[in-house]
Amino acid sequence: MRIVLTSIRSGPFAIALLFGALLAAPASATECWQGWGYLVEPKSLAFKSGQTLYVTDGAVDWQSREWVRLYPIDPKSGRRDEKAKPVSIKPTRPVVKGTGVGAEIVEDVAEVLGSKWSMMIRLSHIQTSDHSRTLNDKYSRWACGLQ
Repeated sequence: MRIVLTSIRSGPFAIALLFGALLAAPASATECWQGWGYLVEPKSLAFKSGQTLYVTDGAVDWQSREWVRLYPIDPKSGRRDEKAKPVSIKPTRPVVKGTGVGAEIVEDVAEVLGSKWSMMIRLSHIQTSDHSRTLNDKYSRWACGLQ
């Protein structure tokens, strides 16, 4: 009987701790990969376009080699270019460099859906810090083309 009462008494405490932890997490955690891409000829890597700034819509597991949608960013405003169509790429041999603590970069020459060209990309991992709900989140939202 004593064990049951202890569990009942500690239940609200555990719920309060969990609720407090949820409140401490960023309310609008932002995550994306942001950087540049060039259309290139698949074998020679000759450039077929100028540099375009791109951003993903959230987290990406590059090693899964699934299709990834890239959204063009307007360099003047820093926001996603609503007039430009997104581009779908499929990583071929992605190389992820960095520590995994907000300093990751992915590089690849990816297949482009519906195009004879490939895309050379270099994107940085952007994510809101678990310890910040203010300036870091504002930066992450801006870097992901959301502000």
